[in-house]
Amino acid sequence: MRQTGFTHESTSLAVPIEWYTPPRIFEALNIAFDMDVASPGREFVPWIPARIHLTVKENGLITPWRGSVWCNPPYGARTPAWVQKFCEHRNGILLVFSRTDTAWFHTLTKAEPTLLFVKGRIAFVKGGGPVRETMGAACGSMLAAFGEPCRQALFGSRLGPVFERASESRRQAGRVFGGHRICACTRRTSSVE
Repeated sequence: MRQTGFTHESTSLAVPIEWYTPPRIFEALNIAFDMDVASPGREFVPWIPARIHLTVKENGLITPWRGSVWCNPPYGARTPAWVQKFCEHRNGILLVFSRTDTAWFHTLTKAEPTLLFVKGRIAFVKGGGPVRETMGAACGSMLAAFGEPCRQALFGSRLGPVFERASESRRQAGRVFGGHRICACTRRTSSVE
């Protein structure tokens, strides 16, 4: 069985079904990346605003990352390795399921990125067909960001509520819950909704 491992895929079928991040996510983020580090290839996802697309051939886990990255890693057993590399790189946006019960989620949050919990479920684009959102994910998704431009992209996206570790100066500026400032998805000011 052929597995690309770079998108949401079903391993229960003889031929995997790949699911790509829909264009609306990138429209909302309104940011360009230097690299898509877990790409099926520019020809499959021309709407992902990245100068370089690392595919399974280049293997984003071993190829050095440069600049800001978009990372929608393969989900499953290799997710922790992608999360670890993202945390070490510290510049970009990562899209993963909002799975607070996993060890990789706690690895990620320990690195203190800015987090956005996507409101509703993302309808991913089915690979091999026309570009349209076709199926909602099995659970909620979240975005994690490192680097000021990527952090600002989460705040401006209106995709869902944004959480970030509050520095001392930020604690003075807004409400803090458990050391985290809670920001509404529709405005930059601190609030709890």
